[in-house]
Amino acid sequence: GETGYLPSTRILAVKIDADGRLVWKRELSNRDTGASGHGTYNLGNSVLETDDGYLIAGAINRNSALIKLDKGTGQPVFVRTHSNGGYDAYEHLAVHGELIVAVGYTNAEDRNNTFFAEGRGYMAFLDSAGAKNSGKSLQDFMAQAYRIAVHDDALIISGLAWSEDDELDFTVLKLDSRGERIWKRSYGGSRDDHCFGMDL
Repeated sequence: GETGYLPSTRILAVKIDADGRLVWKRELSNRDTGASGHGTYNLGNSVLETDDGYLIAGAINRNSALIKLDKGTGQPVFVRTHSNGGYDAYEHLAVHGELIVAVGYTNAEDRNNTFFAEGRGYMAFLDSAGAKNSGKSLQDFMAQAYRIAVHDDALIISGLAWSEDDELDFTVLKLDSRGERIWKRSYGGSRDDHCFGMDL
């Protein structure tokens, strides 16, 4: 997550053992990672464990960020920032074959809101070193993509979309491995509905 107060936050990563004892903790901002910018609005939105480390999805200096930490020490292995459009961030990650697929948002209108930034849904395909191969707008389906999972070579993404009544609906999207839509479903009532998590 984060430590500090928006907009001057630092990404906070904490590792504990099976008994809840602290193994290590790391606070990260542009100053610690070598990324450019003034060191503001750093978000740690989710973490994904891999065989050789931890991948953190978030933002550094209001740009989407992917950080890999060493499992044993918590030291950064690499830090990658991607300017995907306006104020943007990655919310979640999944490993799909040799690629990392990240989802989040671009062009945030509410720049200081970490829960719903009123942006445009976005998905990026990254290599194992965090370099972006390609990106795809999800704005026709979602205003903010929160979670992604891989199922039978398809990508399942959950998040939020504007309804016809200008309210927020809970939305689930299924894409093929190239990012093309298979189906989309929206759920909700007459007021704002939020989807912050997902499991299969």
